[in-house]
Amino acid sequence: MPRYRRLARQYLGKYASVLLVKALPRLEASNKLQPGLVLLANLARAIPIDEFHRLQLEKVREAFRNNHPAVKLVRRTILRTHPKCLSTIFRNLWLPWFINDDIRADFRDREGFDPPTLAVISPLKECNLKCTGCYASAVAPNKAERLDFNTLDRIVTELQSFGTNFIVFSGGEPTHPLIWNDIKAICTKHNDLAFMMYTNGTLIDDAKVRDLREIGNMLPSISIEGWQAETDGRRGSGVYARVMDAMDRLRGAGIPFGYSLTYTSSNFKVATDPAFVDHLMDKGCIFGWYFMYVPVGKDPDLSLVVTPEQRDKIRQFTWDMFREKGLFIADFWNSGPICQGCIAGGRYLHVNNKGDIEPCVFFKFSDHNVRDSRLIDALRSRFFSEIRKAQGSHKNPLMPCQFMDHPEDGRHAVEVSGVRASEEGGEAIFSERIFPYLESLSNEYRHRYADHAWIESGDYASLDWAYGEPRWLAPGPGPSRHLGREPAAAEPELHQRFEHQT
Repeated sequence: MPRYRRLARQYLGKYASVLLVKALPRLEASNKLQPGLVLLANLARAIPIDEFHRLQLEKVREAFRNNHPAVKLVRRTILRTHPKCLSTIFRNLWLPWFINDDIRADFRDREGFDPPTLAVISPLKECNLKCTGCYASAVAPNKAERLDFNTLDRIVTELQSFGTNFIVFSGGEPTHPLIWNDIKAICTKHNDLAFMMYTNGTLIDDAKVRDLREIGNMLPSISIEGWQAETDGRRGSGVYARVMDAMDRLRGAGIPFGYSLTYTSSNFKVATDPAFVDHLMDKGCIFGWYFMYVPVGKDPDLSLVVTPEQRDKIRQFTWDMFREKGLFIADFWNSGPICQGCIAGGRYLHVNNKGDIEPCVFFKFSDHNVRDSRLIDALRSRFFSEIRKAQGSHKNPLMPCQFMDHPEDGRHAVEVSGVRASEEGGEAIFSERIFPYLESLSNEYRHRYADHAWIESGDYASLDWAYGEPRWLAPGPGPSRHLGREPAAAEPELHQRFEHQT
């Protein structure tokens, strides 16, 4: 198609989609939401130039036509979200995912790898809480370096030049008074981007709720460990009640938000409790983030790491919550199939409070700093290149991580590039105490669970369109297995099939 015709189609598709999103509340009121969503997906198909994204939109349209439970989630979101926030989410988060295809394609042609679609910035280390096993090793106020407004602005501007439109603030605590004004100013200046923050929620008062509604382009993701016993047990007495209060304030103001949960051996039961998910959805959560506990940072605790069996049950649980309730729970490990494996070191990066550019918030090594380098310098570095190279050899996207699934690859990238640990305890993951443990854990997970889930279970048959390249194992066809399936203790035939395909 000639370029001018494609641009005209994109323009019409974009603005017709924006107008339709504004009309969604009226369509819901007249019981016409489902056909309106199908029409929205049809209009949006005119926007992407990337075939992968066009296929994604086709799957979205199919889900809307079949009245997937996600339609219920859209309905709840429309009813609960302030019109300004609803429109901003669509314009800044959803549309640019497809509109920026040409910018990302130019980057890919120039650099030979994909640019970041997501970046996390931790502008400070200070936090008002001191949670057990904090991966960020947060500290008390005024004890660490921080990124100022000008540095944050420079980072965000460079990311935007790559076609990145989704930027996450972490910490420390991003609502902390030491940094909140700078974060507000960044969101206001870059009002065409989508931002999210991981927050403990305890500092979200009426003033911050007003800030969030005025900003319009910041999604809070509130950290929680489970019910009151689990949350207060890790985060401190009274935290659960303050989190519930923050959720009530946000929902009352029409601010869209979600939750984040670190699953460990101690809170595994509540992490896989549908009643807990129902509770959070009732409180107003429209998305969830699950993080597997990774033994990294100061004083890592191996007893908190989930077993391979527990990890597989978490995988089944998050997948079933989407199919049954329409709630999208993203898990950086078990959701690997959605983004074709690990995205660290290329499609994703992290900048810590000292300015160190890291491939991932858990991969605490770096040899570039934003105070004297650009992000592109780190992306081009041997360290990041080695990480991306290893990703290309991973066949099963259910095993994406170079710590928890392929620790030998993570150690190799560190050793050959000569990078330094950027945080206290960063090197501990390759120690004699932890590294052999992770090797044993990953081997068991692969042979007893991950291979079966990807090749045999049929859970991922609907993603076959995304895994046609020879480098991938093909997801197996067949009916989905129900939550609670127990894998065989030994499956030598399956293991032989995996080795043959590899």
